[in-house]
Amino acid sequence: MKKKSDYIIVVLFLIFIYGIAFANFFAKDKNYSEMENRMLAQKPELKVADMMSGKYMEKYETYITDQFVARDTFVNIKSVSEKALGKKINNGVYYGKDGYLIEQFTEINEELIAKNVEAIGNFAEGTSAEIAVAIIPGSVEINREKLSAAVPDLNQKEIIEQIYNSLAEYNINCVDMYGSLWEHRKEDIFYRTDHHWTSLGAYYGYRAYAESAGLILTDSDEYIEQVRSEDFYGTLYSKSGAFWIKPDSISTFVEEEGISVEHVEGNTTKTGGLYDVSKLSGKDKYSMFLGGNQPLAIIKTDKQKLPKLLVIRDSYSDSLAPFLTEHYSEIYMWDFRYNKMSVSAFIEANGIEQVLICYSIDNFSEDTNISFVLGRE
Repeated sequence: MKKKSDYIIVVLFLIFIYGIAFANFFAKDKNYSEMENRMLAQKPELKVADMMSGKYMEKYETYITDQFVARDTFVNIKSVSEKALGKKINNGVYYGKDGYLIEQFTEINEELIAKNVEAIGNFAEGTSAEIAVAIIPGSVEINREKLSAAVPDLNQKEIIEQIYNSLAEYNINCVDMYGSLWEHRKEDIFYRTDHHWTSLGAYYGYRAYAESAGLILTDSDEYIEQVRSEDFYGTLYSKSGAFWIKPDSISTFVEEEGISVEHVEGNTTKTGGLYDVSKLSGKDKYSMFLGGNQPLAIIKTDKQKLPKLLVIRDSYSDSLAPFLTEHYSEIYMWDFRYNKMSVSAFIEANGIEQVLICYSIDNFSEDTNISFVLGRE
């Protein structure tokens, strides 16, 4: 005979299950997760081709997962459970030594990488501007010593070398970001809770670019560090649910004197600076650099006789850009995710002499916009 307590447990379980289902049914879909700093999947459009191939169910499963009520709470619960069981990874994020959270890198789209390389090569051959390409390795490559020896992640160094070898037939300056970062791997060059490099890491990236481009670089001793926040929890903290990890601090080194920034979106232009400190009061504190993701930001310095630089980039370049202001009169920060205008026409119209294509290896291996935009040039 079942005990009364058994029935109570069953009833509570059913209330929980149906309560969650009820909440999910009536909850309004969200477009953006501030906690994870990314766009959330939306309800997929029903297409016969997707139904036949099985893609619709894949998209719908992603949609349900992203829009699940109290998702962040369940991620935290799962993280605690994984940690208690002795597991070293949750939701694609490793628990590394010294309080580091490090994102997995276990697969790449070789076909897409080949398309991106070809598009860059063809673009380089069709423009008079000097072209440089800088592929940035992630923390999982530079901080391998903080991981278990058993992690299955791909060797990013080898992948970057293969990309550079494929670009060798074109007149392109391939920047050795890996070598510069690896040399300083004992320093805090990546955030512990976020996938981006720190301002110190961006400085070493700047050194690699400056040396390859023949620029007279600024020594680190000439900068004064300014701590902007000591309460930064990045994307990996949110993704992993590892709430026991201590926050990061965010610093800047370059002063804004003599520098202005125009943020251009369509026909609208807003003026700002290298740093938008208002972002420090929100979740995505890294967006303090240049104000975060945007179609086009134009950095203007007081060095009018210096050349102009176009940076085709992802968000890593937002913290790199301040260091570049020593060497250019204007720097155009162009994001293909939001800006798909003709690059060649823009270069010609604005008298741009140099172009830096700067991506993390993660984004370079999965961004379809590179081959799409440059492939039309």
